[in-house]
Amino acid sequence: MKYNLFIFIFLTCHFHLIAQDQDLKTVFVNENVSTHFVCSEPVQYVDISTDHVVGDIPISNMVRIKPKKSMLTEQTGMKPELGVVTIVAEQYMIQYK
Repeated sequence: MKYNLFIFIFLTCHFHLIAQDQDLKTVFVNENVSTHFVCSEPVQYVDISTDHVVGDIPISNMVRIKPKKSMLTEQTGMKPELGVVTIVAEQYMIQYK
């Protein structure tokens, strides 16, 4: 399972800006594990558009994000939309919601 997830993330980070659709690709995150984006090039910049998610760059070509536990459960029982993650590498940019 982890291997399949790793391969999926690795392959999705190879899309170039030219090939990117107008609609943002959706990534589902889990409150109990971190989500990793592995890119083919060193990551230059990452923007997380909300305070509901924290992230870092543990190595030069990887981005790690995780939702804050306090933000996942609201009084209504619904999970909030966690914003947009923008990853900029040397030759491309990709966004996920």
